[in-house]
Amino acid sequence: MGFFLCHMFRKCSTCSFISVNLDDGYKVAVFDTDIYGYDGRILDPVCRNPADSHCVSEESLRWHFRRSVLANVRGAGEPILEHDIPPGTGMVGEILAGPYARERFELQIAARLREVF
Repeated sequence: MGFFLCHMFRKCSTCSFISVNLDDGYKVAVFDTDIYGYDGRILDPVCRNPADSHCVSEESLRWHFRRSVLANVRGAGEPILEHDIPPGTGMVGEILAGPYARERFELQIAARLREVF
């Protein structure tokens, strides 16, 4: 199950700029400029009542929060999202240009998924 979000919140959530931290009392965490004042707000109890069949899945919220943290933790000067990497400088281009491109690509994907999960 999901929960209803306004258009801008949904877009920010999809891009990992905003999420809900279960371990901090269901607080909303904003990883970008908080122009709407969402940071620090608490998810409504109606959305997290386990007795309600329409409650938000804790597993999904936890997964999304971890994903958001990983997507936003970076060093100074590093690209924000993968589409910010200048053409010709990405790892995928290097892999595809080399020998055994498919095998190397699959190994990279498997290694990165293992790190996340």
